[in-house]
Amino acid sequence: MNRPPADKPIAAPRRWLRATTVAVLAIAFAAAAVGFVGFLSQLRGAETKPSRTADGIVVLTGGSSRVSDAMELLADGYGKRFGIVHVDYATQCRTPKLSARWYAEVIRANRIV
Repeated sequence: MNRPPADKPIAAPRRWLRATTVAVLAIAFAAAAVGFVGFLSQLRGAETKPSRTADGIVVLTGGSSRVSDAMELLADGYGKRFGIVHVDYATQCRTPKLSARWYAEVIRANRIV
């Protein structure tokens, strides 16, 4: 066995370094979790209503929440119509709006143009 000379002390294990690292990481994780929960709690309050009415409301993404948000805006009087296709109620003729053409280009190009 190789033993150090008697005049040199044996180096203590560096458990303190490992413990300090784990403690710092745990504190950082806890702080990030608290911040994320705070962010989530403020999300719903950050929703803003339009300042004026619009001719129509266009929903570009699917999902029941987006459609229900648009219906809520319509019900609150912020818009008159909903959709990307104009319907002439007298003739039932449907004409794509400018937003429909733009959205078709987004789909074709697979990116926002």
